[in-house]
This record gives sequence, structure tokens and C-alpha cells, in this order.
Amino acid sequence: MSPHRDPETTGPWAVCLPPRRAGASALLRLGHGVSVLTTADAVWLRGDRADAGTDRLVRRLPGKRYSIGQDGRLRPPEATVPTARLPAGVWRPIETWLVPEPQPAAFGGAAPERVRIGLVRSERGGRDPDAILVRLDAFLEWVETAPSVRVRRLAFAASASRALVLGRPLPPLPGQRLVVAGAVAWPSGFEPTPISDPTVLAAALGVAAPGLALLDRDGGVETIPVEAFVPATRSALRATAANALRSRPR
Repeated sequence: MSPHRDPETTGPWAVCLPPRRAGASALLRLGHGVSVLTTADAVWLRGDRADAGTDRLVRRLPGKRYSIGQDGRLRPPEATVPTARLPAGVWRPIETWLVPEPQPAAFGGAAPERVRIGLVRSERGGRDPDAILVRLDAFLEWVETAPSVRVRRLAFAASASRALVLGRPLPPLPGQRLVVAGAVAWPSGFEPTPISDPTVLAAALGVAAPGLALLDRDGGVETIPVEAFVPATRSALRATAANALRSRPR
């Protein structure tokens, strides 16, 4: 059997968000053809189709995802038959429902001190790692001999000497294992402070999904754009390693 590949475009979809997490819908406010319906206990988002980029954003929303079938029947990703129906009502374009309010003009004053994001040891043991930061040459050597079924589950972004690898299971290599939550990643065994909510944390760091902000233990932040990540194929690793070798100072 050939390996499963995600389609370039998916069909009609819907997401049901709890009202307290409705702000996360801002990820889809512009250019995605999304409509909104509010009910007494939920905020619903829907779209007629989703390209690969929109689908990645939809998957990051903190709500229940559905595909929309005939007569507005809803089927969760894990189900084979519809389990619900799209609520009736007046659907509004998201760009008219979620409108940023301009701040009133004010006299200049002392700028508030920016919140410094730090990391503390997790008393709960932390979450399972979703990424690992390894030496580029070590990752290339592993990919050359690893089974294809392991490699094709991964994506990576690389600098001159390091590779940030995403996916599960992670390669069994020495390196720094990371937790990924929304658009932010940090070392496994730690938690961000004083902000822990991934959506608020991403906004505070000025990063938007599907990009990624990488926190280190010293309070540093490195932002990695989504276009920097590529599937972990042998040809991609070889080309990356060759380019890194050419770019090193002689």
C-alpha cells in the first residue's frame, strides 16, 4: 500500500469552540472564507473548503472539528458516520464578526514594562515532547539508515549546524527535546511563566501559527517561519547539509 498523504484541499468543514476560547478564531480572520455563528453555549466556524495552509490553522483551534456532509450533517475526524448537525441560524463572515477596535489617542507617558517570559521546572512532569533540537550531521546520518516509515512522519528546519525536528516518534538522537503548544515550543520538563496559555503566549511573543517561537532556558526567543520546515526526506537532508557546508566560513 502507498503511504497516506494529506490532500492539498479538503472539503467543507466546521469547528465548535467554547465561548471562552472564541478569540482563537482570529487565526482565520483574513483571507480564508470563514463564516461564524454564535449560539447560547458555543461559537461555530465553517468554511466551504480549506487549502493545506488553512487546514493547518483549523487543526490548531481549541475546539471540536467536523467535516460537513449532505444536509449539514457533521462527522468528526475519528468517526465514520455523522454524529451531529450544523446549527441553524444567520452565519456572518468572520471579518465582520471579529473586527479589531482602534485604540483611542492618548498623551505619551511611561511605557509599561514588557512581561519577561521565563521557564520554570514543571511540577507535573511536563508534556510529552513533540520536537527535538539535534546536530544537523547527526540527523542526516540517522535519516540515511532509518526506515522510511519513521522518516516520513517527520519535518525539520535547519541552520548551519542544527536541525529542529518535528513529529512522532522522534529520532533516538542526543539533543534537546521540546514541547510544542500552538505556535510556541520550549524544553521538555519546563513550563512558561508568567503566561502559560499557548494562544496568549504566542501573542505576547509576536508569533502567529503556523510559525513557531522557540524559547530557551535563558529567556531567549528564536522565531522560525513555517516555510523553513520541509518534510524529512533523504534528498532534502542531503541538499540542506550541502548548502550548510558551502555557507560555512573558510
